[in-house]
Amino acid sequence: MAALLANPDLVEAASRRAFRDIAAEAVRRAGGAEKLAAALAEMGFAGRKGDAYVPESIAHWIAGRSDPGGVVMAALAYRWGISVDRAMAMALEAIEAGAALRANDEEAESA
Repeated sequence: MAALLANPDLVEAASRRAFRDIAAEAVRRAGGAEKLAAALAEMGFAGRKGDAYVPESIAHWIAGRSDPGGVVMAALAYRWGISVDRAMAMALEAIEAGAALRANDEEAESA
């Protein structure tokens, strides 16, 4: 795990995965993307152009096509009681496991 944390690209990848996981869990806990979008509007959050978030925006976050930024993700985690530490740890573990599988595949191919 320490080696992963020393690699900024892997930390960024883990952060993006954690963001997706937090968004997906917030949707689940809010009772759907429409309710989550409404709650974000009630909390005063809007997109970069000042428009209200819509379910499609949230679907893009979950798919990893865009992200609302750290402040919105922190608000989602806080509002719905989602552990950022746990989401980041799980993302790092998944990346570490994927790296180990790729290393095993490469080792097997070269043998």
